[in-house]
Amino acid sequence: MERQSLLRFPKAFTILELLTVIVVLIVLAGLFLPTVRTSREAARRMQCSNNLKQLQLAVLEYESAHRRLPNCTGGTGRASSDKLGNANRLSGFVTLLPFLGELAIWEQVDSELEVNGTVYPPMGPAPWVADYPPWKNSFRTMICPSNESIHSSSCSYAFSIADAVRNIYAIPKPRGAFAPSHYVRLSNIPDGTRNTLSILEIGLDHGRQIVGHAAILDPPSFLDKPSLCLSSSSKNVYSSDIILLEHGRGSRWADGAAIFTLANSILPPNAPSCASSPAEDADGIYTSGSHHTGGANVAMLDGSVQFISESIDTGDLNNPVPVGSLENTSIPSPFGVWGALGTAQGMESLADR
Repeated sequence: MERQSLLRFPKAFTILELLTVIVVLIVLAGLFLPTVRTSREAARRMQCSNNLKQLQLAVLEYESAHRRLPNCTGGTGRASSDKLGNANRLSGFVTLLPFLGELAIWEQVDSELEVNGTVYPPMGPAPWVADYPPWKNSFRTMICPSNESIHSSSCSYAFSIADAVRNIYAIPKPRGAFAPSHYVRLSNIPDGTRNTLSILEIGLDHGRQIVGHAAILDPPSFLDKPSLCLSSSSKNVYSSDIILLEHGRGSRWADGAAIFTLANSILPPNAPSCASSPAEDADGIYTSGSHHTGGANVAMLDGSVQFISESIDTGDLNNPVPVGSLENTSIPSPFGVWGALGTAQGMESLADR
């Protein structure tokens, strides 16, 4: 007799059992993936907050060295060619470079630099001259990891210009901590550093999402009635009939034009931005925003970072910015708590938020 094998082969899975296992795995994945995504976004939001702290620390170190806050938009003047002068369009982030540990790049900017036979002057050419090496750089500190669209010269943050919407680049007196061509001293901020906005988060461009772009509204009636800007979009995107500025928010870190590195505190975070013309340096409402859920991070002048909700009080958005506020900076902002945090001399408090 042949000896029978003592081996026993396990019973194979039936199709029904296999399908059951697959369904269970899919259900478990569906339960855990949102948690993983939430955890990752929480980490990105924390990194974004840390970036703001570092940027504001650089602002305070600049103030300690120069006894004034940096100029958010300025330069060394205009020239006959974009390559021979910076057109007074450099952002405040350029002067913060040495305080952000970017000494090598700052030394390039601060000195005459020859590149392929072209000699660039100290403080560089216009910020849109793409061949100038320093302007091509990107910095981790200037980019929030929650942004889906990142370019080589992107910047996710902007200097607060409070509720200034007209003559942005020729403001007689700063309403907030920053204004183009102005150096503000801390002694001129009676609201206190804890109650005054400094650097705000802005979302980079992604498709036609309202976070990251600015609509061109002509005529610019929205300057007298910000609610018109607010209604220029629906479901977080600009409608197809709305023309957008050529460049998105934050697409050039070295450029001090409002679309790139300035922000108002008028419309709530993640609301639309609106420009009065197709020009890069157009007047308008340039809104803080992010790709976080429910709001955006901001740095106060004292270095603290707050998450501002989309539901923050913005007052009556049918009101224009008071014309007299351009000369009398103590006139309160009509845009609620959010507007009050932007102004520096209205005697408002963060506790009201």
